Amino acid sequence: TADTATGTCSDQVITNTATVSENDPVIIDPVSTNNSSPKQTTLQCSTADLKIEKTGANTIVRGQNGEYTLTVTNLGPAVLNNVVSIDDTLPAGVTYVSSVFTPAITGATCAYTSATRVVHCTVPSLAVNATATLKVTVTADTATGTCSTSQTVTNTATVSESDTLITDPVSTNNTATKTTSLTCPGSGVVDL
Repeated sequence: TADTATGTCSDQVITNTATVSENDPVIIDPVSTNNSSPKQTTLQCSTADLKIEKTGANTIVRGQNGEYTLTVTNLGPAVLNNVVSIDDTLPAGVTYVSSVFTPAITGATCAYTSATRVVHCTVPSLAVNATATLKVTVTADTATGTCSTSQTVTNTATVSESDTLITDPVSTNNTATKTTSLTCPGSGVVDL
């Protein structure tokens, strides 16, 4: 059995060498170069490919609510038995309202830090091919003075896992973004 890694897991190559010898003083081995045989083996870390996707309204009228949906999937092959973290950084121009997992997940948590504008949520574990769906509701800020132009904002979310013995082989799907236009009331823009 391969030993469990200490600290953060990384692949390791080990060499196991077997040797043979004889103790008869009358017999001589004429070829000593074939008396040992090494075998290299790679001890690999478990992997779990986490993926995050983000959807939401293309436009939000200033003063009204809009919703972002974040979907996290464990593509495997390993089960994630430790905490999975989702961080959604809200752009300037929107105000945080709420965040909730749908359906609810036992042990999942969410908290918003206004100083960093980050919605930080955790899921206690995620089975292979299981998903966690997070709904984040925001309000488009009202314009200062007369509203005359729309504002484009980009919302970025990331996902990560805390198990040091499991690595994510695909980091390119750990981030998702959604661009939204904040429009003036009565501007005639309709989100279809």
